[in-house]
Amino acid sequence: MAIVNDTVQAVVALDSATIASLGGMAVAGTADLTNVGSSTSSVTLAAANSGRNGLTIVNDSTAVLYMKYGTTASSSSYTYKLEAGDTFEMGTVYTGIVTGIWASVNGNARVTEI
Repeated sequence: MAIVNDTVQAVVALDSATIASLGGMAVAGTADLTNVGSSTSSVTLAAANSGRNGLTIVNDSTAVLYMKYGTTASSSSYTYKLEAGDTFEMGTVYTGIVTGIWASVNGNARVTEI
């Protein structure tokens, strides 16, 4: 039990699967940071990871980045279109592969996975 603002509250430990099923935020103690060079061919931004709790991608490029939940992103098959300098933060946790393709080669995607 814990006391918050003079109110006794129950404290319950939950695993990440239970937190996800309740729609809550999972807590992570580590993060993996990766720089992915821009390409006009589809590249992997984040490999499939069943343990993923979150994902942030910064389009550190002057070109548009087409990001896709799934394989082979293209300018006509994408999940999100990130303009130059845009930041994407995953809301619903997707654990599959994330791919991307740029309109032109310039810069990187800064990927943080937790």
